[in-house]
Amino acid sequence: MNIKVFTVSVIALAAVASVTDTQAATVTGSADATVIQPIAITAVNPLAFGKFVKGATGGTVVLTTAGGRTATGAVVLSTAGAFESAGTFTVTGETDATFTISVPANVTLTEAGTSTTMVITTFSDLNGTTATTTAAGNVTGGTLTGGTQTLYVGGELAVGAAQVPANYTGTYAVTVEYN
Repeated sequence: MNIKVFTVSVIALAAVASVTDTQAATVTGSADATVIQPIAITAVNPLAFGKFVKGATGGTVVLTTAGGRTATGAVVLSTAGAFESAGTFTVTGETDATFTISVPANVTLTEAGTSTTMVITTFSDLNGTTATTTAAGNVTGGTLTGGTQTLYVGGELAVGAAQVPANYTGTYAVTVEYN
C-alpha cells in the first residue's frame, strides 16, 4: 500500500507542474524612434516704424502686420527717406508639425546714450493681413505646412508729447517650440 500512495503522489505532482508550465506566455515587443528636423526661426525684416514728427501732444504710430502705417493724435508721418515694415520671421521645421509662438506684449525702444524711451505694444499673425490693431493680440501657435511658416509682427508705438527727436532702437525675442 505504501508503494501505491507514493506513485499516486508523484503523478499528482507532475500534473501540477504541467499546469503551471501551460500558464506562461512570451511575446516580443517592438521599439522605434524618429528624429525630426529641429524647429528654427529666422528674422527676415525688422519691425520698423519709419520717420514721423511727434507733434505738440504726441500720439501713436500704428504699423499693421501687412506693413501699413497710420498715425493718431498730433503725430505726422513722414515719407522723406522713410522705411517702414512689419517684423517678419520665417519658422522652419518638420512638415505639418504644430508649434507654439511667444511674442512679447511690449517692446521698449531707447534713444542711444540716454534713458529716453518709447514703448511698442505688439500684435502678430500668420498671414500678414489680419492684425491691424493691438486688439488683435499676438498669435500663439501655428502649423509648419510644407515645413515652413511666416510670422508677421506689427505694433502700436506710443509717442510722447515731450519725445526727443532721435533714433530709438530696441530688440525683442520671439520664441517658437514644437507642441
